[in-house]
Amino acid sequence: MEETASKSINNDEISLSDLIKVLIRRKNTIYVVMALVVMLAIAAALLLPKKYQYSTSIEIGTMIVKDDIRLIDDPQTLLAKITESYIPATLAEYYENNPEDETGYMITARIPKKSEIIVLEAKGRETSEAVYKLLENQIVARIVDDHDRFIGVLRKEYEIKINKISNEVLSAQDQVTLYKNNLKRIDDNIRLLKTQIKQIQQLVSDGIANRRKAVREVKNQATAMTLLMIDNEIQQNQQRLDALEEKMSITLSNQRDNTEKKLADAKRNVNDKLN
Repeated sequence: MEETASKSINNDEISLSDLIKVLIRRKNTIYVVMALVVMLAIAAALLLPKKYQYSTSIEIGTMIVKDDIRLIDDPQTLLAKITESYIPATLAEYYENNPEDETGYMITARIPKKSEIIVLEAKGRETSEAVYKLLENQIVARIVDDHDRFIGVLRKEYEIKINKISNEVLSAQDQVTLYKNNLKRIDDNIRLLKTQIKQIQQLVSDGIANRRKAVREVKNQATAMTLLMIDNEIQQNQQRLDALEEKMSITLSNQRDNTEKKLADAKRNVNDKLN
């Protein structure tokens, strides 16, 4: 076993030695081949047209939904729209309008890792720069139009909500004005009642004074009738006075308290709708 392994190793060493000898003998040929390869590579680099990369970065717009900032469109969804719809449609439209242009324009789209930006990319000759810029701008325009339609729907919804809130605010403000006017009318009635009460109190006081005088002067049936009339007048005035005082202290007072509460509620309602 050891002898066989030794022979195998010797054979390998002979083969490697022969290979090195062949390479040494053919070194000039190798140098020539390497030189030709380098020259062909240089010639290709000089003769072949240069390729340029044209790219456009698209940042997705945002919107506010319930105090939360959100993207108008999901990046993956937008990427699918661009790849499957906007790029093919833009290229088809270009070739339809420019049938003589047989250049095979190609545009790709991607989302860089950990970003919400979409990048449009294309490679081509320097002479293709204007066309690629045109195509990428048209793709961006399609995205903007799509988002504008979406934003238009949202704007319409917000306008409806704003108009509704504005009408509600106006209605609440009208209620505030109504309760203020009611409160003013109640205060006017209270002032009027105070004046009437003061007048009737004076009538009652005068009636009592007249009755005392009539009592001292009662001498016959005529003066007795006068005393009876004075008593009746005092009683009527006292009843009117009691009714007016009850109306002012209870009825109008309750009305005023209720109106003030409604006014405060209406003002809070206006503030809530404005905020």
